[in-house]
Amino acid sequence: MIPDRVYIEGFLCYREGQEACFDGCTLWMLAGSNGSGKSALLDAMTFALFGQHRAGRHNARGLINSHCDGFVIEFDFRLADHRYRARRTLTRDGRPTRQICKWIAADQGHDAVAEAGGAGDWQEVAQTRTEQGFGRWINDNIALTYETFTASVLLLQGRADSLLLATPAQRHALLCEIVSMDRIEHIARLAKQRLLESTGAVKELQRQLRKTPRITEKKRHAFRMASEQATEAHNQATRQLEQYRKAIEQARFLHALLKRHDETIKSIDRLAMAISTQEDSCANHEDLAQIRVHLSGLVAANNGYQRLQRVRAKAKQQEATLCTFREQARQLQESAVTIAGQRQTTQKALDSETAAMLQVTQEKADLAMAFSALQQFDRARTHLRRVQQKIVPIRQEITRLGSERGAKPDVIVSVDDISEIKSRVNRAREDWAASQELASQLRKRLARFRSVADQKMCPFCQQPLDDVHIQRERIILSQQLQCTVELSEGRYDELTKAERDLHAIELRQSQLQERRQLHDSRCQHLRDRMKTLQYLESEDSERCAEAFRELSGPLQRLITKDGRTQWGMTTYPTEHDFTRLRAARAEVARKQQQTSTNADDYRKSVEACRQQELQTIGTRQNLGRQIQGLSKSLAETRASLEQLEHAYHALHSRLPDHWRDWSPEAVPNHILRLQQIKASQDASQVAEPPAPVETLRAEQQRLIAQRDLLESQLRQIPSNAQLALSELQTLLDKAQQTCETTHATRIAANKTDLHAGQHAEQRDKLSQRLQTAQHEHHLWTRLHTLLGPENLQYDILQSAEQAVIEYTNATLDRLTAGQLTIERRVASEQDDRCAKTLDLVIRSSMDITICQDVAFLSGSQKFRVSVALSLAIGQFASRTRQPIQAVIIDEGFGCLDTVNRQVMIQELQNLRGQLQRILLISHQDEFVNAFPDGYRCQLVNGETRLTQFHA
Repeated sequence: MIPDRVYIEGFLCYREGQEACFDGCTLWMLAGSNGSGKSALLDAMTFALFGQHRAGRHNARGLINSHCDGFVIEFDFRLADHRYRARRTLTRDGRPTRQICKWIAADQGHDAVAEAGGAGDWQEVAQTRTEQGFGRWINDNIALTYETFTASVLLLQGRADSLLLATPAQRHALLCEIVSMDRIEHIARLAKQRLLESTGAVKELQRQLRKTPRITEKKRHAFRMASEQATEAHNQATRQLEQYRKAIEQARFLHALLKRHDETIKSIDRLAMAISTQEDSCANHEDLAQIRVHLSGLVAANNGYQRLQRVRAKAKQQEATLCTFREQARQLQESAVTIAGQRQTTQKALDSETAAMLQVTQEKADLAMAFSALQQFDRARTHLRRVQQKIVPIRQEITRLGSERGAKPDVIVSVDDISEIKSRVNRAREDWAASQELASQLRKRLARFRSVADQKMCPFCQQPLDDVHIQRERIILSQQLQCTVELSEGRYDELTKAERDLHAIELRQSQLQERRQLHDSRCQHLRDRMKTLQYLESEDSERCAEAFRELSGPLQRLITKDGRTQWGMTTYPTEHDFTRLRAARAEVARKQQQTSTNADDYRKSVEACRQQELQTIGTRQNLGRQIQGLSKSLAETRASLEQLEHAYHALHSRLPDHWRDWSPEAVPNHILRLQQIKASQDASQVAEPPAPVETLRAEQQRLIAQRDLLESQLRQIPSNAQLALSELQTLLDKAQQTCETTHATRIAANKTDLHAGQHAEQRDKLSQRLQTAQHEHHLWTRLHTLLGPENLQYDILQSAEQAVIEYTNATLDRLTAGQLTIERRVASEQDDRCAKTLDLVIRSSMDITICQDVAFLSGSQKFRVSVALSLAIGQFASRTRQPIQAVIIDEGFGCLDTVNRQVMIQELQNLRGQLQRILLISHQDEFVNAFPDGYRCQLVNGETRLTQFHA
């Protein structure tokens, strides 16, 4: 930013419009007496750019001239290859206005920075009429605030050292604005926002991943096998259902065949009986009488035998059931014994794991206590070592300063030498005064001699006053006066030389005294520091001893065997020892977790054994009650069996002899035959005679052939269809239920397998997305860390600070003839980095071992350092994106002596080749005469007028 022109009207002491153009020359002076309005031009510049003046931002209407209704400010400046104008107006009753205009040359090929008076016009920059738009344009293009501008470009009157005395936060903000840290901070904020978004995305994906079931390949295989097994079971159940349906149809057909077969057998038996009856009707009259007598007894014996067989079968079944129950009771007894043994074994293992867990817990507590105590001892020892390390250089520095204090100075100025030089100065002053008095008398005599030309007698020598005498006296007086003047000049030179020698000796003496005082204060400061550090050392040693006493015996022996040692020289524990202790703590924690898990497993096993033992005991008790009931029922069945056998033998003994030879199984057939014989004999007495035997035999043969055919068809029926129809229907219902169950199981297994596949696929996708999100999160974290205040921002500020210090020292070396240099204050790592920004100290060539704070510099030294620092900031900023290339100095030269003013003038002359615009404000003629171009501010009737002057 290069100032080109300022126009103000109605602003402060400028009633009428005044214009100052700075084209055609690099360095311009603004001269005038105090209060003539020189600094008001600078207020106009800052108000045009930032809306702020020396009194702040408020009460802007107080800037309006008392004889005007408002003010107008136009400030023209150049940025790169373009020229801009910042214009602000304000009236007493109206609202303020502001705008930025850009100079557009009429000839597009002409340079854009052509003079405003050339061909072209001012064009308003869009969106700069509002305060926000105006400020945004200033921030985007000039990139400086009022504070930064007054610290790097404009050195205000009385505030030249504002940057040196600024707070750390203000210096840090200034340097951040110079290097455009806002862009990096904006990128860092964007990176932080992206980091937060990526963190949320990672957490959301992790939450979704935790909610998604983990399907391993083993589980997938199990689900797939379960689905295949369910499908196979369903297919098998379907085939079984079809077989049972087919078996029912075959059973119904079998039932019909059996019915026909039974009917055919009955018909064959009836025909055989009819044939036998027909054949024996004549020969069996005696048997008929016997049948009528003993048939009822045979029927009763047969019925008794049938009941006897049923009771025997029941008793046999009860005996088999009783044996089964007893075998089950024996197995339950053995199972109970086995379970009790398992429970006792598991209980022992549980007790062992519980004891181990208690031991591991105690070991973990011991390790935690030892680790904490060792950490406390290590912290105390570390602090002690730091204090001891600080004591060593301080002790060396005290020794060095003591040796320097005892050394003899290079130049010793005695009191006699100073008194002799003072007496010489007094004598020279008296001689010079005497020569001055003599010269004054001679001038008076010469003047009086010229006034007595009309007298006759000379008033000095009483000789006649003729022309020769007058001429001779004039020559003699003139020669005497010339000799007296030359003598006076020589004596004045001697006086000046004597005063210079006296001043040099006094200056040397004061410097030696200052050095001696600085040396003594430095020694005293180091001794105080040594006492403080020794006190801290004793405290840290006591802390180490206390921490050592809290340690266990083995750990104390590892540190020292006798308990008495220099704690700073101990080597245990090291970081490796802490690593081993952490590993031991982790191992003990793992053992504790393992023993706790094993104890829980054993506890669950004991509880399961106890529940199984109780269940076995209950089952055995129920089985014992069933055995008792079944034994009682078996005894009753056996008693009934004995009664039935006795009754059967009684009935069987009353039958005829040849009937008793019949087997019990054939008795029902014989009874049926005898009943048929009896019925036929009874019917033959009243019915028609039976059919012929041949006819009956032919019918019998036909029925036998039909029976054989039915039997062959029955043999073709499968065995599973030979069950009862009700039993087959029951099996069919069970098969139907099994089919439905397997169908539901198959659907569930297929759905589970499908869901498992979907979950696995979803988990794979989530894992890939999570991996990508974690990689992005890592990249954003790395970027945010690199862009943070501890990395890139700190490095940029360090580089900028180093560059500013180098530029400052280059300028300060010329301004102070190499006597002063600035350095960055050495601070500890615990200090805030913001506090270390541009925290400068001064090192003098008189004693390079001492660094002095800038607050204790003299006025002239502080001003020269401020000018050098401001020029350095401007030079550095001109190499960044802000093209400043200008400096404005408001007064401040009054604190410089004659020599330093000449040095400052020479340095400003040298800056003409480095900067494009330098504006100086001063009321000292020495600076006005040194620079030929400028404006003079004069108060005329209470208002300021600007007049350009040229040397």
